[in-house]
Amino acid sequence: MQIRVGVFTLFFYLFTGLLTVPLSAQSDSTSSHMLKFSIYPVLGYQPETSMMFGAIGFIVFSKSGSEQSDHFRPSNISPYFLYTLNNQMLFAIDVELYLNNDYNLQFKPRLYNYPDFFFGIGNGNEPEDEEIYTNVFQQVEGTFMKFTDEEWSLGIRFDIQHNTLRDFSENGQLISSGLPGLRGGFNVGIGPAAQYDSRDNILYPGKGAYLRSEVNFYSDALGGDFNYTLFKIDLRKYFSIKNSKIYWHSRGWAILSAGRKCLFTNCKNRWRYQAPGNCQ
Repeated sequence: MQIRVGVFTLFFYLFTGLLTVPLSAQSDSTSSHMLKFSIYPVLGYQPETSMMFGAIGFIVFSKSGSEQSDHFRPSNISPYFLYTLNNQMLFAIDVELYLNNDYNLQFKPRLYNYPDFFFGIGNGNEPEDEEIYTNVFQQVEGTFMKFTDEEWSLGIRFDIQHNTLRDFSENGQLISSGLPGLRGGFNVGIGPAAQYDSRDNILYPGKGAYLRSEVNFYSDALGGDFNYTLFKIDLRKYFSIKNSKIYWHSRGWAILSAGRKCLFTNCKNRWRYQAPGNCQ
């Protein structure tokens, strides 16, 4: 699903707190934990949504003193909610948990009732040929990984999704295309995942690299309505300018799909390269 940047979107700083909380009775061999919480309201506008408003939250928790490690990996939860004056809605929670015995669980529950865009079939379409429709879907996707050393981890990826499509453009190309998934349905997939992560800090990385590769096999044998394979790769490299707090990173990612019955909202072969910088 593609979500556009609106004519304007404003993020206002509302509240940032820092709490040191002993989560259980402590002994000499058990350290306390740190809990950080931030919330930001959101206000924006898009022609297809009218005014929209909501909030984004960030909850970060880690063992006290772990910030000094070579690879700072705090568990974090990021919920966000967005509602529009056209009665559209986005709700999601991004969860990343670093568990005992070197396990890592990431999952993303999502509930969307929001406009999406169809740009036609093939390469001969113009930007003004786009069509807007509504994609109502519920999804839980994620990975369950185990670190084999400080930087490498292996595991499985899972994806369960249900789509209902409506509000098609009358006499548009999409409604007459016969593409798989036009009437919605269940999308269920599972597959292997591998990750290399040498970043010094997963929240504000200043150096290191990140490589993630995933393959998802979607099949009616798993209870879904579609049969295809989705390949994803994400590569990032982080740099810091000597003796400063200015950081730069390069990122490239690609999503490729193959199969005889591929959910068209997912099967958009894409690649992108980014090279933004930031100051901390």
